[in-house]
Amino acid sequence: MNRDIIELREVITKLVPLLSGKGLMVTQRGSQAYVQTDAKTKQPVLVNIPNIPDNANSEFIAAISGFIDHEVAHVLHTDWHYYGGKGGMSERDLRDPRRRAFMNTHNIIEDVMIEREQVKTFPGAARNLSVTRKWFLEKITDAALKGVKDPKEQFRYIMVPMMRALGGHEEMQDWMDKHGYWKHPLVEEMLATMKPATLELLKKATTTKETLVVAEEVHDILMGKILPPPPPQPSKTKDKSESKGKSVDKPEKEAGEGDGDGERDHSKSEPNEGKSGKGKQKKKDDKGEGDGDEAGDEKSKPDSSKGGKNEKKDKEDDAEEEAGADDDGDPSDGSEEDSDDDAGDDGDADADPESEVGDSEEEDDAPGADEDPQDEGDESGNEGAEDGPDEEDNSSADESSNNGDDGDDDEGGRRNEVSSVITSGDEGGGIGEVGDGSEEEHQGGGGGVGNAAAKSLFDYEDGDFEAVDMSSQIAIKISDAAVAAMDPRQYLVFTREMDEIKPVQVPDNMNSKWVPEMEDETRQMTSKMQKDIERMMASQSHVIRTPGHRTGKLHAPSLFRVPGGDPRVFTQKQEHVSKDTAVSVVIDNSGSMGGPKMKLAMTAGYALCSTLDRVKISHEVIGFTTGGYYGMPQSLREAMAEDAKKARINWDRVIPIVMPIYKTFDERLTATVKSRFAFMRNAQAGLNGNIDGESLEYAAERLLKRSEKRKVMLVLSDGQPAGGAKCGPHLSGVVQSLGKLGVECIGIGIMDSSVTKYYPKSTVLHKAEDLPGQVMTEIKKILTGM
Repeated sequence: MNRDIIELREVITKLVPLLSGKGLMVTQRGSQAYVQTDAKTKQPVLVNIPNIPDNANSEFIAAISGFIDHEVAHVLHTDWHYYGGKGGMSERDLRDPRRRAFMNTHNIIEDVMIEREQVKTFPGAARNLSVTRKWFLEKITDAALKGVKDPKEQFRYIMVPMMRALGGHEEMQDWMDKHGYWKHPLVEEMLATMKPATLELLKKATTTKETLVVAEEVHDILMGKILPPPPPQPSKTKDKSESKGKSVDKPEKEAGEGDGDGERDHSKSEPNEGKSGKGKQKKKDDKGEGDGDEAGDEKSKPDSSKGGKNEKKDKEDDAEEEAGADDDGDPSDGSEEDSDDDAGDDGDADADPESEVGDSEEEDDAPGADEDPQDEGDESGNEGAEDGPDEEDNSSADESSNNGDDGDDDEGGRRNEVSSVITSGDEGGGIGEVGDGSEEEHQGGGGGVGNAAAKSLFDYEDGDFEAVDMSSQIAIKISDAAVAAMDPRQYLVFTREMDEIKPVQVPDNMNSKWVPEMEDETRQMTSKMQKDIERMMASQSHVIRTPGHRTGKLHAPSLFRVPGGDPRVFTQKQEHVSKDTAVSVVIDNSGSMGGPKMKLAMTAGYALCSTLDRVKISHEVIGFTTGGYYGMPQSLREAMAEDAKKARINWDRVIPIVMPIYKTFDERLTATVKSRFAFMRNAQAGLNGNIDGESLEYAAERLLKRSEKRKVMLVLSDGQPAGGAKCGPHLSGVVQSLGKLGVECIGIGIMDSSVTKYYPKSTVLHKAEDLPGQVMTEIKKILTGM
């Protein structure tokens, strides 16, 4: 017997009535762990865990308990009206891949909240959930990440621990720290893109409505709808101060690349020229870096106020080439790839702070970016004067965000696409205003054209995070571990949920003569056994009188205290009786006991019960048999068939055990109790099979709850267990394990000596008259320790 498994069964037994009103059933069947959900709402309606064998370790059992606690938390804390979106999930939504994908993301966030709330409601769940999380990381996440090199594929498995770590789960935080996953490129981008308010809400959310807000932002980031903030850029003041006096080029031309600094002095601004065209001018002039002086001379000529189509075409072609270079490099930092290509140039340190995030450093370091302010105004101001700063910036953003597109025909489509992009905003995760190229937004880390042109590392598709949540993966792993733990040589049970332990139901029309007849037959043997037990108890008991009490029997030698005013002149009796014993009488009610055997067993059981009741020794009398296969519900039989397909396990028991109670520990020998014995002694109803080993385990569970120091079990049976080839060895193993737990077992054979094979202490009873002699001899040996 595994005490941890017994406790787990008790937890399930207590959960069933607690949760039945909320529409959830918890079962323990077969070898598979699974959660059945409502087809319309996705709300769990049944949680099943495997009927694990006794050799399961405590860690595995605790992980199963945590799995149950998690699903119970869903029932108690999830608001299904907001689960998967406002209004919940309909059958139509569940058929939509996009809605289902969002529901998966929401479930990952929701799990963080419900487990936190479950611990607040049931503090005892903290240990189970902690073990389950560690088990998930060790058995599932670490195993899945082993050998995976692709960062995108890695993040699929890091996603759940990361969100739980951000939500305050210490086990997940330790795991992220241990493996250094906070430095993972996709993790860093996720943290940089999420709003601080969203991160804070993830830690403190207490409702599904709040987790929905977090899930919406996280899902948009995963799908690439929210772009990351741009990297930190140097200040404008620093750029201007560093650009003075470095160029030797003529003022009217752009600085060539060559071996110089890539900078130039700027001429005085022309009238009607604005500063807002600066970003646009740089965009058109930054294509020649790294091509030598000749290329620099060709591409550094000043533009007209609007620029020609040919020049615009050249600019877009160059942008396509640069975009291709970006795609071949690290997607998280396209500018670094270009920077490596131009490592020989010295203009990298002077990138314009207004540059787009999506452009390479070739563009950022263009010589024109460092011209004298006068020349810069001369060239960029013309464009700003005619087209306006907002229009020009929008055009720049459109072109930079679509470097892979060809020609001018798609320019309008690119503009529409960029204007609909959701950007990170100043705090990350906000809505960027395309065309607003203010320096403050760029430096704030989001929004504006620069951020709209940023490239996200996230481009996951619907279904990429299907069933990666902890609950789904734990269910699969529990099933695998349960099957592995089920040794074919062991005694295996499909389920215990249909087993019954309840008092015998006596019909109202029972023959009224049955009780008097039973009492008359047992009266003589009961009197003799009672005297034997009382003598035995007396020999084990002792009585002493202690003086010095204020009340009790007067103690003459203590009367000297009276003159001194001391009233302690009495003695009191202290009796130490050896009755600190609990007895369980277990009677075989199988079909083979029908007829004289059953009558003898019930007569002996009643005689023992009457004797123990008279001497006030706590005891219980209980029977054991089985129910029928076709009496089980159809759903359970279907579950057996389904499990057989998946696991192919030969179960040693699939039918339920039935244990009729004749008298509980807390009952006295009343008329109702007597009628139960008399009814089964004569009617002998419901006699079927006998699964002795498990039946003794059930009886022992009840006996072990007693506070008495000694625990004795008397088993009345007629022979071999019936139920399969493994039932005999299983019974022997149970008797041995009960002995280790402190339960002393005595087998009493009813007209059969088979009990001697399974019980170290046993005797055979052929007739009721032998009961006081043979049985009492064994009882004396146990109770007196002889």
